[in-house]
Amino acid sequence: SNPYLENPDIHTVDGLTYPMKNPALMTREISVLADESGLYRFHITSLQPLNPNNIADAFEREALLSFERGEREAMAQVEEDGKDMFRYMAPLMVEESCLSCHSKQGYELGQVRGGISVTFDITSISQSLARANGLISILGTGTLALLLGLFFFQTKDLMRKLQKATLHIATLAASDPLTNLYNRRHFFSLLEAELKRTKRYDKPLSCIMLDLDYFKKVNDTHGHSSGDLVLKDLALLIQANIRDCDVAARYGGEEFVILLPETSLQKAFSTAEKLRELIEDHPFQTDQGEPLSLTASFGCAAFKDSGGEERLEGDAFVAAADQCMYQAKRAGRNQVACTVCTAG
Repeated sequence: SNPYLENPDIHTVDGLTYPMKNPALMTREISVLADESGLYRFHITSLQPLNPNNIADAFEREALLSFERGEREAMAQVEEDGKDMFRYMAPLMVEESCLSCHSKQGYELGQVRGGISVTFDITSISQSLARANGLISILGTGTLALLLGLFFFQTKDLMRKLQKATLHIATLAASDPLTNLYNRRHFFSLLEAELKRTKRYDKPLSCIMLDLDYFKKVNDTHGHSSGDLVLKDLALLIQANIRDCDVAARYGGEEFVILLPETSLQKAFSTAEKLRELIEDHPFQTDQGEPLSLTASFGCAAFKDSGGEERLEGDAFVAAADQCMYQAKRAGRNQVACTVCTAG
C-alpha cells in the first residue's frame, strides 16, 4: 500500500484488497525499470512532494523555480560518475484531476504543481562530438594552412610579376624604343650624378658625341625603314665596343652620346677613333639587303675641375662635345675633334 495516500487500498465485497498506485508512484517505478535497463531515467518531483523519494535535486529545484517564473523547459549537460549526462525537465501544471489529492497542499488550478525530469547518458555522443571537433579542428588547420600557403605563393607570384612589370616600365621610361639604348632624358640624370661623383673624388670624366654623316640621304634614297635598321645596327656596334661602365644613349635623330667615367680626354679620343674606324668599315644594309657605306663625325669633351665652387652643368658638358662634333663636320667629316671643359 502507498503510505502517502489517504485511502491507499480498495476493498472488494468478497474480501480482496487492491492497492492504489497514483501517477507519481507509477512514474517512479517505471523510471527504476528504465534505469535498470540502461536506457534513461526520469523523475517526478515538486517543491512540496508528498513522498520524500520525490524530493527535487539541485537541477530540478532550479528548474521548478524557473517554471514558476514562466519558463516552460530547462536543460543542462552534467557529469556523473565519469559520464556525460543530459538532463531535461518540463513542468506539470495543476489540472482538475490533480486537486483531489493535492488541494490540501494549497495548489490551485493552473499552477505549477511540479515537473518531470529525464536524464540521458550522452557519453558516446560527447565522445563522437569530441572526435568530430578534433577532426574539424585538424581539417580546419590544414585548410587554413593550405589557404595561407596558396595566398603566400600567389602573393609572391603577384609581387614577382609586379616587380617585373615595374622594371619593364622603368626600362621603357629610360630607353629609346628604336635602339634600346638609354634615351636623352635618362642619360642626363645619369650624367648629373656622374659629374657630382667626378668632382667629389677628383676623377676624370669624358663625353663623346657622334653623328652619322649624310644620314638624310639614307632615308631619302632607301626609306625610313632602312634608316631605322641602320640606327639599330649602329647602336649594337657602339654597345659592343664600349666598357660596361660606359653609358651610351640616343641623343636624337642620328646623334648618339657616350659617357665615359674615369676616362681622360686622350683615352676618350682613342675610343672615338676606334668607333669611327669600325663605322667606316661596318657593312650596313638597307631593309632590302643592299650594302651601305657610312661614316660618322665625333666630338670629345673632358671635364676638368679647377677647384672652385662653380659646377659644370650636364647640358653644357654635352654641348661642348656637340660643338666639337660640328667642328669635325666642318673640317670634312669622318674625323674626331676634342676639347676640355672646366668648372670652378
